[in-house]
Amino acid sequence: MSGCVFALAAYAASGISSAAPALFRTFPVKQAHPHGIVYDPAGPLKGLWFNNRTTDDTSSVVEFDTSNGSEKSYLTPTPGSQPGSINIAVDHSIWFTESAANKVAHITLARAIEEYPVPTAHAFPLDITRGPDGAMWFVEEAAGKIGRIAPNGTIKEFVVGDAKSHPTALITGADKAIWFTEVG
Repeated sequence: MSGCVFALAAYAASGISSAAPALFRTFPVKQAHPHGIVYDPAGPLKGLWFNNRTTDDTSSVVEFDTSNGSEKSYLTPTPGSQPGSINIAVDHSIWFTESAANKVAHITLARAIEEYPVPTAHAFPLDITRGPDGAMWFVEEAAGKIGRIAPNGTIKEFVVGDAKSHPTALITGADKAIWFTEVG
C-alpha cells in the first residue's frame, strides 16, 4: 500500500486566473500513511516534509524533493510511534508529535531525531505549532491538556478541560495567544 503527495498549482504565483481549472501534480510515495505536511523556507532543513503516520516499524518523517519526487525517510527511534502533526521551530528545526508513543520529537539541523516523553501517560499528543515565545506548543488530545516544549526539551502542561474535552488543534493567533479547538 502507498500514499500520494499532491501539489495544487498556486494561482497567484503562477499567474493563472482563478477561473482557470485547478492544476494538480501527483507524486506517488512509498509511505502507507502520509500525514501532516510542512514547508521549511530556510536553513539546512529547507524543503517539504511530511510524516508517515504508521503504528509499525515504518513510522518516519520524510524529506520530499518537489523538483523530482524523490524522498528520504528518517525512521522514528520509537517504532510504531504514529507521527502526527509537523511544524517548524524558530531555528528551522522540524518538530512533530508521536501520538501512539506519547512523545514529542524533533529533527535537529543535523537530521537526527530526538524524542521527548509527554509527562502525562496516554495523553495522545496530536497537533503542534510554534508559539509566540519560541517554544513549540501541542495538544494532549486524550488528557484535556495543552503542552509547551522548550527548545531544550523541557515540557510544561496546562489543563484546559477534562479528558473528555479532547483538544485537537492549535495555532498562535495575531494576538500572540495560543488558540485551540476541542471536540468533547
